[in-house]
Amino acid sequence: MDFKKIEKKWQERWKEAGIFIPKVEKRRKKFFFTTPYPYISGSLHIGHGRAVTESDIYVRYMRMKGYNVLYPLAFHITGTPVLGISSAIEKGDKKKIGIYRGYVKNYLSKRKEIDKVVKSFKEPWNIVNFFVPKMMDEYSSLGLSIDWSRRFTTGDPDYQKFITWQFMNYKKKGFLIKGSYPVLFCPHCDNAVGEDDIQDADTNPVVKQEFTLLKFPMDKFTLVAATLRPETVFGQTNLWVNPDIEYVKTRVGKEKWVISKEGFEKLSYQKKGLKIIGKVRGSKLLGKHAMAPGIDKEILILPSNFADPKVGSGIVTSVPSDAPCDWVALKDLQKDRKISEKYKLNYNEITKIRAIPIINTPGWGELAAIEICKKMGMENQKDPRLEEATHTIYREGFHKGVMNKNCGKYAGMKVFEAKERVKDDLIKKGKADVIYETSREAFCRCGTRVVVAVLENQWFLDFNADKWKDSAKKCLSKMILIPDNIRNLFLETFEWLDKRPAARRRGLGTPLPFEKGWIIESLSDSTIYMSFYIIKNLISKYRIKPEQMVPEFFDYVYLGKGNLKQVSKKTKVGEKILKEMRENFEYWYPNDHRHTYMAHLSNHLSFFIFAHAGIFPTKFWPRKISIHGFVISEGVKMSKSKGNVISLLDVKKNYGADTFRAYISTTTNLEGTFNWKKEEALNMKKRISGLCNIISEMIEKKKTGKLSSSGKAFISRFENYVKEADKALGEMRLRDYGNIVIYGISNALKRVQRRVSESEMFAIYDLIAEKWIRMLNPVIPHMSEELWEKLGKKGFVSLEKWPKADEKKIDPKLEMMESLVDTTTDDIREIIKLVGKKPSEIRIYTAPGWKHTVYKAILKKFRGKKPGDIIKNLMKIPEVREQGKHAIRFADKLSKIPNLTEMLTDQEEFQALSEAKEFLEKEFECRVEVIEGYKSSSEKALRAEPGKPGIEIIA
Repeated sequence: MDFKKIEKKWQERWKEAGIFIPKVEKRRKKFFFTTPYPYISGSLHIGHGRAVTESDIYVRYMRMKGYNVLYPLAFHITGTPVLGISSAIEKGDKKKIGIYRGYVKNYLSKRKEIDKVVKSFKEPWNIVNFFVPKMMDEYSSLGLSIDWSRRFTTGDPDYQKFITWQFMNYKKKGFLIKGSYPVLFCPHCDNAVGEDDIQDADTNPVVKQEFTLLKFPMDKFTLVAATLRPETVFGQTNLWVNPDIEYVKTRVGKEKWVISKEGFEKLSYQKKGLKIIGKVRGSKLLGKHAMAPGIDKEILILPSNFADPKVGSGIVTSVPSDAPCDWVALKDLQKDRKISEKYKLNYNEITKIRAIPIINTPGWGELAAIEICKKMGMENQKDPRLEEATHTIYREGFHKGVMNKNCGKYAGMKVFEAKERVKDDLIKKGKADVIYETSREAFCRCGTRVVVAVLENQWFLDFNADKWKDSAKKCLSKMILIPDNIRNLFLETFEWLDKRPAARRRGLGTPLPFEKGWIIESLSDSTIYMSFYIIKNLISKYRIKPEQMVPEFFDYVYLGKGNLKQVSKKTKVGEKILKEMRENFEYWYPNDHRHTYMAHLSNHLSFFIFAHAGIFPTKFWPRKISIHGFVISEGVKMSKSKGNVISLLDVKKNYGADTFRAYISTTTNLEGTFNWKKEEALNMKKRISGLCNIISEMIEKKKTGKLSSSGKAFISRFENYVKEADKALGEMRLRDYGNIVIYGISNALKRVQRRVSESEMFAIYDLIAEKWIRMLNPVIPHMSEELWEKLGKKGFVSLEKWPKADEKKIDPKLEMMESLVDTTTDDIREIIKLVGKKPSEIRIYTAPGWKHTVYKAILKKFRGKKPGDIIKNLMKIPEVREQGKHAIRFADKLSKIPNLTEMLTDQEEFQALSEAKEFLEKEFECRVEVIEGYKSSSEKALRAEPGKPGIEIIA
């Protein structure tokens, strides 16, 4: 089976015939599907391949279901990554040059040509122009049914006109504002940064966190402690400082603060006029007292190594009632007098410190931290489970906790409400401030550590602008989500979305139309780009120039605003063309289904919903989102250093598109992690090759003919598979679908081959060949086209209708009878293995009628009732009552089985096994006797149950 030759053949034929370039057909129902466009940064790998392949399997199915399908793709180039690559190469960055030499080497062989191309990457557009056609080829090699006639890059002049229009709408509606606000920031690039600019932010998102800085006056200085939970100030018992680090005395306005050097550096990006005026060792602060805000009480300063200088201010206030780390650290001090002696502390004063209950947390009480530490058996501060305990108590306390009587005017208030109230009150009184941090250590693509900076005169999208959030929630409420449990994650994201930088000073992208020197940020220009697919092909067809695409052009095409003649006159675009564009948009929009990665939920997908809700009328809001999981290789994250990156070029060369498609669709469910394993991929290649050989043989040998009950049972199962595969694909359960068409049907075929004659198999082939090939098309399109051609069919199976199950051929009873023979055969085989001897005779005992009566009664009448009630009712049936204790034990056993299914009657079981007698004798090369259970006193007969005959092996 020459995979490469077959795949190339059909990809060329699809392209020549243009079968995936749809046109408006008003009588047909449309289906507009999108998945995120790739960022131009190098060769594509299987992580990119997963999303587009899952998408393609689904859209091929929808096309076969009769939908007029539009599945386009474009390329993302805006932001700083491409510029960063270009800049690094221009500066002679050896590491970056080496990486891109490796990429280019995939496409060129001569060293001089490779060096010339990499050198040309000093110009950013040369990177784009080199990789775009390569990416198109790599995606196409997967057999994707993409309409490439609508492709564009986010740096194209016409696309920039579109984004300009989008932002002018934002400004008019009050969504775009200018002001000072904390943002993720790269000091080296001197620029606000987003997900596309931060290393690994696509898989490990970074957000800014707000810490409350609590002020503790002490002598001439104020110690400042950072906390994420200002509402817990009422439980403060002491302060923690790290004795081994040097803190800095800092002038902040009229105040003098003591914070870590790292804290000062972070704060310097957020406040003006900071100045270091001295230094103090942490050990020098120990044993002294400071006035705690919120409780106006002096508390003791104690040593702890978990006061990390890199986190917050490097000083931590202790609330042992609700912070497991504080409780364990305090217990460590109280148990070890030597620590007090080392730092000359008052040990008696330390031993008197007690946790102060402040929050009533359901399930944990008023001393939640102590309770969880006891429950988990925490021994000391080095226990690795402390982080888990802290997360649990903080989460439970924040969402479910209530402030108690020790919290003054906040008593009775829910914790999540009290948090903001306490913080705001402390700030108003001058007893607190704020500092912002990144949620994790993060680095810009240039290699500089990302900080949070408060920038002045920055442009923001204000997600809390008038009614915008309400519209976004309304849009979400109308959408289908797969899986639906992500709905709450969206709502949580919507709640905290506030202001986001929408423009920056450097990078590729669309110039902000309101102020020179600003470029629209790369995620902000990628929220409604799906709508540009609808008209891009017509822009190209009619050669519409960017300067013609004034705001009125988009107002008319997208929103139906304006007078056609006037818009035509102003834009110099013909009325017929404008009308065609509007009709195209009204036909294809909205985006019916978007398939993307889980990490995009809190950024791109949320912005996607907000943008549509903010700009378009309700009828054009997106309808559906599905989420896919992560991709790893050989059990670990893909990285060049580990040598486990599988590129799409590797897939094309060593495995083939259909192998990859079949492998990815049978290995994991949609939201699960896909773990690429070379051995499994090669096994799938063999599987696909064998599958195609089977179907080729079917095509050659198929003939009309009559079927036995076994043959009819198989056809019934096959027609059910048609229904099940249809339902699975309709619900985007790709694994279930893939396992049916790749494994299920062929496994069932192997079983029936042992049960029927050769001529009957040919008749079976005749009944299933065409339907099976159609069912295979979404997952292995190239091989299915090849088999379709072998079948003597014209055209493309890709454009054929999805097969319809023949309900008349579905016979559940026949399937159950055949299934009984299959399971009995398997059971006999297992028993022979255990016995270890070849049998001379096999006796099969069906269950007696009274057991079937009990089974049926529980299934039909008594399911869900208490065991005692079941037995009481069963004893009213004479044939059951006669069995006494045997019936009671059997009924008790069945009552504990949660999912009883329909079974054959005792007569039907006997019939099925009797008809299989000849097959079983041939299979096991010995005499087989089928005996009705009530006619035998054999122990095996007594143990026989409905669906599970008794089996006796005579050696």
